[in-house]
Amino acid sequence: SHLEDGEALTAISEFERFQERWTLHALSPQVSFGICRAYARLSPIPQRDQTYTHRARDACARTAIEFAGDEVAEQADSIQTVMTDKLAQREYEVGRFYQRRDLHDSAVLSFERITDLYPETEWAPRAFMAMYNSYQAIGWEPEAEEAREELIARYPDSDEARNLQADRDGR
Repeated sequence: SHLEDGEALTAISEFERFQERWTLHALSPQVSFGICRAYARLSPIPQRDQTYTHRARDACARTAIEFAGDEVAEQADSIQTVMTDKLAQREYEVGRFYQRRDLHDSAVLSFERITDLYPETEWAPRAFMAMYNSYQAIGWEPEAEEAREELIARYPDSDEARNLQADRDGR
């Protein structure tokens, strides 16, 4: 009821207390999912500190693994995907912030974090494209070409890969 009343921190505290006392209770899957949902509810917009988003992603991952086969695992996995996407978006926005200020070295580091940590998100092909653009801006042609090739190889169906492929083919 705390979660439904918008009291996510109180809900988390109560769910965790329940988990500690009754680890093998029949309601354990719902309690674990409750923690996942509560942290997800605390997850802010991408421009803010993402501590709760990380916690939500981790709590949901634990629920999905621990209760695989249960319907809460599917729902938790879905929330985990949303939280992962938000973290990738946050990192992309940081990279774009640096890029707009011509701080391309810092931008590239942010974009590399996306390709390393969040390769399954829609932000990964965007990050490769942004890396390509940053490398082009600072005149690092071999690195730009490497980013282009990796984008085309890993995400051939993305709009970014199709655009770079068309440019390379001279269309």
